[in-house]
Parts: sequence; C-alpha cells; structure tokens
Amino acid sequence: MCTVRWDKAPASRSTCRSFPGARRSGAAQPAIPWPTGTEWVLLADGEEPIERMETQILERLGYRVTPCTSNVEALAAFRANRAGYDLVITDMVMPNMTGEQMGRKLVAIRADIPVILCTGSVNR
Repeated sequence: MCTVRWDKAPASRSTCRSFPGARRSGAAQPAIPWPTGTEWVLLADGEEPIERMETQILERLGYRVTPCTSNVEALAAFRANRAGYDLVITDMVMPNMTGEQMGRKLVAIRADIPVILCTGSVNR
C-alpha cells in the first residue's frame, strides 16, 4: 500500500510525493487495481537500467512503449511518427537537451501531446 500526496507549489506547479508502505489508518485497506491501457508511450530516460524498468512496468500494464536513452533520440522518434504517440514521459535531467526543452519542442510539433516530466533530482 502506498500513500500519495499532491502538493500545490507556487506558479501552478504540482508535486506528487509517494510514501511506500504508509497508510492513513491502521486498518487494512483493499487493494487498488493498477491502471492499465493500450496507449502508445514514448519514454526517454538517460539511465538505461531505469529506462528498462520503466518500460517493463508500462508494458506489463498493457501500454505500447518506445524506449529511448536520450531526448535527441526521442525527439527524432516523435518526428518520425508524430500522430502515433499518445503520451511522452521524459526524465528532466538529461544530456544535450533537458526534458523541459524537449517537451517544448514536442508541443511545438503537436500541441495536444501530453508530456510528463520526471526527476529524481532534488535541485529541480
């Protein structure tokens, strides 16, 4: 079981914090099914082990995933099939181009593409 808390930060940014094992009460809580889907996800993470783990998780949930280990590679993949992707998930801190820079380029190509920026960095 996991407790998730959303913090509203200045400038309309939100932060999601997950606390594995935390519960709101001591009572047993029913298991919540994981969300599944069939959408096509473009995934970019500069750390290959993390990218492989994220790909496995998404694929097990039914999503089609195109994994990339750089935002340059991901941007090229998106340009090659801009209408095909349903979602882009990218690490914020990557070489050559940050996730935010790539997100802006993706939205310039296709304004309706949802982009999730992830980071493990405490500085951002």
